Amino acid sequence: MKFLIVNGDDFGLTRGVNRGVIRGFTHGILTSTSTMVNMPAFLHAVIEGKKHGGLAMGLHLNLTYGRPVSPASGVKSLTDSCGSFVKNPLHVLENGLGEEIFLELSAQTRKFLETGLCPSHIDTHHHLHVSEKILPHVGRIAKELKVPVRSLERDALLEKGIKQGAFFQPYFAGYGGVGKLLEILECLPGGITEIPCHPGYVDDELMELSSLNCLRENELQAITNEQVKNKVGELKIMLTNYKKLKGKL
Repeated sequence: MKFLIVNGDDFGLTRGVNRGVIRGFTHGILTSTSTMVNMPAFLHAVIEGKKHGGLAMGLHLNLTYGRPVSPASGVKSLTDSCGSFVKNPLHVLENGLGEEIFLELSAQTRKFLETGLCPSHIDTHHHLHVSEKILPHVGRIAKELKVPVRSLERDALLEKGIKQGAFFQPYFAGYGGVGKLLEILECLPGGITEIPCHPGYVDDELMELSSLNCLRENELQAITNEQVKNKVGELKIMLTNYKKLKGKL
């Protein structure tokens, strides 16, 4: 059996991104999303996510974008002189103090839980949890919540006793569009696969906040494409999310 999770990252970044994620869910193959709790449209994302109860909402832990949830004075190793995260992931890996990393990740987790939701899974912006410096902190939170972590390095997760997620299949519509997505579906292995994407609508806020902007509409077009939806049915691929697969992970 082939199970497929199509996850829209960056839910909460802007309202345009939120609308793109919802469109991908209601009119495409998107089944899941990862939520950034420290970004401007987080509360809007929560409202929209709750309206569409079948959309699984995960937690997109973030140490490289925007401002921290914790007081900046308590996480100085992660921030610049203005109190914002340093956008370069290397800064966190080279300069971040372990206790400050865990403090901020815990604060983001609490902010998510305060919505009344429990995350379907956990992943990280810029895939920071692939680092041995970040993974133990992410793993600790995941164990407490009993949720899986996006599996970029399955062996590393298993060795630490962390509930691993699906086989990770990178996809970016800027390189191949619909054709590449169809190719991935044709070659999908048995078991559980996660394809991440970044659907969204471009607006002024997105152009100001993110260098990944216009290509988000390309990804939205790909995951809502009729050929793609038909191919999923033709290949008998079961669209799912981490919540539905709780007993299989």
